[in-house]
Amino acid sequence: MAFTMLHLCATNDANGNPRRLYARLDGGGCFIAAWDEGYSGSHAVPEAYRDAANRAPYIEITPREYRRILKEFGATRIPAKYQKKTTDTCADCALGLPHPTENHS
Repeated sequence: MAFTMLHLCATNDANGNPRRLYARLDGGGCFIAAWDEGYSGSHAVPEAYRDAANRAPYIEITPREYRRILKEFGATRIPAKYQKKTTDTCADCALGLPHPTENHS
């Protein structure tokens, strides 16, 4: 399944903390998940997506957009249509997301 990863960056907060996130979009360009980068860099995303996170285009956003995206699509708020019950241990299945490749291990 095709997907896109974006590196979305807002200005730092008043305390100097970064406001950056990685967002995963489905093949149609709709947000399906977001991970707050914090100080973790690309390690903020599941391992299956790290390569995509490292290659993700950098896009500047406003602090308001940053908060909205995390609120609506943060990894703990996966949209219902992508949730599924599973005992698989792969990163996609654990998050209830479609797989980035057809090869499922």
